Amino acid sequence: MTNVETEGLPVEGLVGLTYNHAPLTNDSDYFYKISSIGETGAESPISSVHSATPIAKPQPACELSFESGRESITITWNENTNYQYHVYYTNVNTPKVEDFVAHDDIVHSPFHHTGLVPEQPYYYVITASNPSGESEYCIEDIRFGVPLPASGVPVQPKKLFHATFKNHITIMWPTVPGAETFHLYGSTDEFFTLSAGNRIPDAVSQIYSPVIHSDLVGNRFYYYQLVAQNAFGRSQESEKLRVPLWKYPVGIDDHINLGTNVRIWNVLSLNMM
Repeated sequence: MTNVETEGLPVEGLVGLTYNHAPLTNDSDYFYKISSIGETGAESPISSVHSATPIAKPQPACELSFESGRESITITWNENTNYQYHVYYTNVNTPKVEDFVAHDDIVHSPFHHTGLVPEQPYYYVITASNPSGESEYCIEDIRFGVPLPASGVPVQPKKLFHATFKNHITIMWPTVPGAETFHLYGSTDEFFTLSAGNRIPDAVSQIYSPVIHSDLVGNRFYYYQLVAQNAFGRSQESEKLRVPLWKYPVGIDDHINLGTNVRIWNVLSLNMM
């Protein structure tokens, strides 16, 4: 028989080597002393102090982002290195808890799920675990991804982004699954054609994000479209991006307060052209 004393209070009549002390306050320290009682009823000397800190179960990973690949999906979330993560998935539309199947391994972000059926939605929940147990499903916000076919042209590039400067524009874009190279087209004509003469920076260069379009004339709009390409062909062109570029007076240092969208001009010298 074993006696346990916690917080100065003995717990009588304990048998065996395991003692479950509950309920407790998580993240608080608890201190214990232990003694044993032999068959004759004599109690052993009390042990030195032992301490333990109960911890709460973690929260599930609910903020998931997806990237579609060839017969695969990549899932990313904010990972806590103190937890282990578990993936559950299903391709049943409008899934219920019982529809989800556990992936065999403990996973980390980003998680690459391969060998999937192309163009079939896959739904995911990701739980977290620690020594206190495994979290619940984030069932109220189930996310899904759709894997791409094993071969074919790249998907249509998503929205283009830009940054403007005094005489150049930088164009950026997110990852495009299946793309091996890109063609960026631009013009001051809104209705320009995707021809070699409108490719940036030229008709032959291999480009990747970001691309700087330099030596531009101000006080006009520039229009851009992007096409991705691989061995199977070209993607559909992206949506057209319109970028205004204003010509600043020479010698003026332009500072922008992004919080209020107010321009503050620090005049060094004026040369109005």
